[in-house]
Amino acid sequence: MRELGTDSIDLFFLHEATLADAASEPLIETMRYGPPAGQIEAVQALGRSKDKRAKEVLLEALQKNDPAVLIEVMGVLAQSGDESFLKPLESMLDNNNPNVRNAAVAAVAGCGGRQAVPALLRKLKDSFWEVRQAAVKALGRLGDPETIDGIAVLLTDADRDVRESAIEALGDIGDRRAIPQLVLALIDAESRLRSAAALALRKIDRHWEKSPAIRPVLPKLKQALDHGEYWVQHSASQLFAKLKVDPETVAEDGGVAAAKPADVGPTHPAFPALADLLFDSDRDLRLAAVEAFRQLHERNAVPLLVTAAQDMDRNVQLAARHALAALE
Repeated sequence: MRELGTDSIDLFFLHEATLADAASEPLIETMRYGPPAGQIEAVQALGRSKDKRAKEVLLEALQKNDPAVLIEVMGVLAQSGDESFLKPLESMLDNNNPNVRNAAVAAVAGCGGRQAVPALLRKLKDSFWEVRQAAVKALGRLGDPETIDGIAVLLTDADRDVRESAIEALGDIGDRRAIPQLVLALIDAESRLRSAAALALRKIDRHWEKSPAIRPVLPKLKQALDHGEYWVQHSASQLFAKLKVDPETVAEDGGVAAAKPADVGPTHPAFPALADLLFDSDRDLRLAAVEAFRQLHERNAVPLLVTAAQDMDRNVQLAARHALAALE
């Protein structure tokens, strides 16, 4: 078989490049002047093309008005991971279409890496929850500890999916500075979010309950005991029991005063089990737990009984009040 010389190889690749450029011509024409469906197909083909003009044409396509075309273009640019696309893509974060902004978040994160952090932080305040969620997820994947404060703001977002994504992002970043915010997420009204917060805390520190970072949020947990939402009250009460802190000893600055010996004695071995039953979904089990605390004269149960006195069931309320009176 005859071997090709250097000149022949150069001519071969030049021929191949010429063919590729020629094949791109109709794609470029369709991208510029074709119908939206054709433009989308052209974008996909140009993304696979070796034509050096493809990059310029795809950037040019960011000036299109059709949301579907813009989303397709950004998807192709994001796959390249080319940092030179970052600035043009950032301009799409302010598009008036939320679906386009959502796609822009993924594209900016894909091309910019940590350089995209400032732009992504800005989108945490977007008016559409899907965009806020996409931005916080992207920040969680990037893992920059300096984004913790911005992400933590979303722990009180009106949308529960956004709150959950913020919790997961803080867990993924894994910085201990997020512990106080995640502790507060443990009293979210949504059980799914409380579970997510517990998982995130374990990812950051398996022994987070002993962290001194918790102290500043104890006053807020104490206030939650009087919250109008049952599950917030219940979760705060259980959390105090888990932390082994009497809420009555919590000062406004988060400090914890020593309990008076006459007020709190040794905890009964059955205390944890009874504490869980006190907030069981079964009304009869809650009543049984209240009565057990009364008979055991368990003064450590006072904070839990105070919460139980506001139970949804009238009988549990009365039983808890009688138990509290017996413990005085």
